[in-house]
Amino acid sequence: MRYSNRGIGTCTRNLVTNLLEMDEQNEYFLLTLRGVPFPEKAELEGRPNARMVGVFTPGTNFYSVWAVDRLLLSSIVRRINADIVHFPSYEVSDACLAKTVITVYDLIGFKQNLHRGISALVARNQLAHFAHCVKRAAKVVAISNGTRDDLINILAVPRDPISVTYPGVDPIFRIINDRERLRRVRRKLGIRHKYFLYSGSCARNKRVDLLIRAYATLHNSTREEYQLVMTGFVSRELQALAADLDVADHVIFTGIVSRSELSALYNLATIFVFPSTSEGFGLPVLEAMACGTPVIASDIGPLVEVGGDAVLFVEPGDEMGFSKALAALLSDPDLRRRMSQKGLCRAKRFSWKETASQTLKVYESILEHCV
Repeated sequence: MRYSNRGIGTCTRNLVTNLLEMDEQNEYFLLTLRGVPFPEKAELEGRPNARMVGVFTPGTNFYSVWAVDRLLLSSIVRRINADIVHFPSYEVSDACLAKTVITVYDLIGFKQNLHRGISALVARNQLAHFAHCVKRAAKVVAISNGTRDDLINILAVPRDPISVTYPGVDPIFRIINDRERLRRVRRKLGIRHKYFLYSGSCARNKRVDLLIRAYATLHNSTREEYQLVMTGFVSRELQALAADLDVADHVIFTGIVSRSELSALYNLATIFVFPSTSEGFGLPVLEAMACGTPVIASDIGPLVEVGGDAVLFVEPGDEMGFSKALAALLSDPDLRRRMSQKGLCRAKRFSWKETASQTLKVYESILEHCV
C-alpha cells in the first residue's frame, strides 16, 4: 500500500478497508512502505484479520522497485506463507511463489509516448516488466471494460483471467449541507465567484491546456461571473498558458487539496469539466456526480461507462466543443438540475462494498483451483 489522496491510492485504501470489514475468514498481510505514515494505518492495524508488514525501498523508480521485488518480496511472501498476492498498483512482481492478482487501471503508458530521452528507456523497461507480470498473473482485475479491451488488444492477455470490477465512490464525496464549512473552503482557496471545476493531474492526456483555452473563448461577461478552479499539481506551463491567454486573474490553481476540501469544491462548483482524452475509469467524474455537480466530459469509452446519460459528452480534443457545452449548460438551469439528479442516481451504482465483494470472489476462484 502506498498512500495517496488520488487515483490508485484512493482505490487501494477503499478496497482494503471494505475487504477487511467484509471478510473475517481470511487473514490479510498489508505490505506498506516502512517509515511512510498514512491516516488509516492505526485503524487497519486494529483489525483482527490484518497484519502490517513494513517494506524498505530506497526509492520509487524502476530499479529500486526491481531490487525490492527480487531481493525482498519473494522472501516476505515465503515467510508469511501467502496463498495470494494482490498488487493494487503498477509496482508488480513475478518473483513471489504465490498466485498473483494484478489490478490494471489503464494502459496509457503503452498507448502514448509520455517520456523522452533517458526517462523513455526507464519507462520502456517499466512497461515491459509490467506486461510480463500481467501475463503471468493468475487473475487480472480491470477497472473498466475499456481497460479490459486494451489488455486484450495491446498486451494480448487472454480474456479468461480478466475480471472487470468497477471502483466505488468514496463516501466522503456527497451532498454537503454545512454552509459554513463550504464558506471556509471558499475563503481558504481565495475563490471569489461562482466557478467551473477541474480535478486531477496535469498529465498530457488530461488536456488541462484545452480546458484553459476553452475557458478563454467564453464571453468576457461569463469569465467575470465564473472563475475556473483547478486542483492538483500546478505546472509552470499551465500558469504561463493562462497568462498568455489573459485569463490568469480568473483561473485559480489550488494545488493539492485534501479529500474533504475536494468534496466541498465539487459541491460549490457550478459545472465540473473533465477533458481527458485517455482514461482507465474516470474517478473524478464519479466523485463530481456523487456531489450532485453537473459534468461535461470527453466522449471516450471509460468515461461513458462511468457517466452514462448523466454526463454531457464532447468530442475528445474539441476546444470549441467544450466552450459551447459550458455556455449551453450555463444557459439552461433546468438541464443542470436534471443532470445533477441523474448524476446522483448513477453514482449510487458504484459501491466499494460491491467492489470488495467482487474482488473477494476473484480470490476465492483462485483458491478453489489450488485445493
